[in-house]
Amino acid sequence: MKRLLSSVSLIMLLFMLCSCNKVGYDLTVKIASSDKSLVDLASVVYDESQLSEIIASDCLINELNAKYPIECLRRCNDMFRVSYRGNACVAVLLFDNSGKMLNGSIYTVKLSKSDFDGLSKGKSLEDVRTADPDGVYSFLYTGRNDIPKASAHYTKDGYLIKIEYDDSNTIISISAELI
Repeated sequence: MKRLLSSVSLIMLLFMLCSCNKVGYDLTVKIASSDKSLVDLASVVYDESQLSEIIASDCLINELNAKYPIECLRRCNDMFRVSYRGNACVAVLLFDNSGKMLNGSIYTVKLSKSDFDGLSKGKSLEDVRTADPDGVYSFLYTGRNDIPKASAHYTKDGYLIKIEYDDSNTIISISAELI
């Protein structure tokens, strides 16, 4: 009898633990179509002060959706990425599986995806910085060498261009995905 009670207790404990992680699946927002960009999806264009308010909100994803309807939600690995369109910028927020905001930033968007066509493997970091001085080059300023040497570039036509570099700051890969 003691063994049966222990087994039942263990099973109940497992059910309780598994149910705690369900929050991420109760999203009130639909994942965006994988063939449409933020530009195609967003019916609202926010001004920069509204975007600043959005990234400062530090609320759960469903709460954010109630205040600022989410029109562009994407699943990215173990996270959710929410994007809002601005006039000459884009706000990008990351949420964990439980819907908790991890971070948010506003990025300047001046270039189009096609502006990166001249970049290829073997070109230098300086070539990239010349093409896009507003890119995100965090690895240059962290003082750490245990993070990927990669830059991020958000475009006005709704793409995120990721560029990876080797130890000599030479391009080793370029990828593009919809924001």
